[in-house]
Amino acid sequence: MIAGQSMLSGDSALCGGQLQEAHLKFLLTGLLSGLPQPPFVVRMCPPLTTKNITQYKPLLAVGTSNGSVFVYNLTSGLLHKELNIHSCEVR
Repeated sequence: MIAGQSMLSGDSALCGGQLQEAHLKFLLTGLLSGLPQPPFVVRMCPPLTTKNITQYKPLLAVGTSNGSVFVYNLTSGLLHKELNIHSCEVR
């Protein structure tokens, strides 16, 4: 049976005569936000070297035309911080 389908009483003969009801619950653990509307500017952290290997975090900053800055963690692919700093565009 495909997930999300219900079993009708007429279909019970196909499953051996036993009809069981299952209740599924979904837990929202994170909410992903997409990139802002263009135009926007993107800056990446310095590259990984042997000197910065202990404190290296691959972060990506995206500045928008309304003054917001989104910082993404590229290891997890999630939004790390959202900053509303300016009232004009970030260049």
